[in-house]
Amino acid sequence: MQLKYLIIHCTATPEGRNVTADEIRQWHIGPSDRSGGLVMYKGKIIYKNNLPNEEIGGVSVKTLRGRGWSRVGYSDLIMLDGSLINLTPFDQNDEVDYNEMTWGVQGLNGVSRHIVYAGGCDKKMQPKDTRTLAQRNTLKTYVEYTVLRHPDIKIAGHNNFAAKACPSFVVSEWLEQISIKEKNIFRNDPDNTI
Repeated sequence: MQLKYLIIHCTATPEGRNVTADEIRQWHIGPSDRSGGLVMYKGKIIYKNNLPNEEIGGVSVKTLRGRGWSRVGYSDLIMLDGSLINLTPFDQNDEVDYNEMTWGVQGLNGVSRHIVYAGGCDKKMQPKDTRTLAQRNTLKTYVEYTVLRHPDIKIAGHNNFAAKACPSFVVSEWLEQISIKEKNIFRNDPDNTI
């Protein structure tokens, strides 16, 4: 499908806490409890006792609890020091192939890339823009590069499509501050139909 959106997320973790790629995989792919001894694992419902002898990030899936998704929710992760970790390989063209999809926003995954930064909450787990200077710089470069590669893409926050605080800042305002063209800023108005 044609790439339409770059959606910015936060990990909803406390300020100053780094998050690893393995943790994200555990949170998203790890088994999700269902009733009657069933779990969802990698998108399939099975009996908890039938979980395979597999590990995600070195941890047995039998001890994990997550969402049971078949894949992670993000394409890339920005660490506290600004380093960029690729979670799901993609080829940078204008198509989102099935193997490049991530589960970031229900209903938009086939037309979106999803970038996440470590943080997004204060120490009391309330929404807060916790991006470090290094994270801001990496995210700015990432957005600029994405717009260069995909001139018609719209940039949005997760909160533009769901009743969530994520990514804990107003993406449209930040995009204006870093001089992203208006045509690339997603606005919640009738002209930006999904």
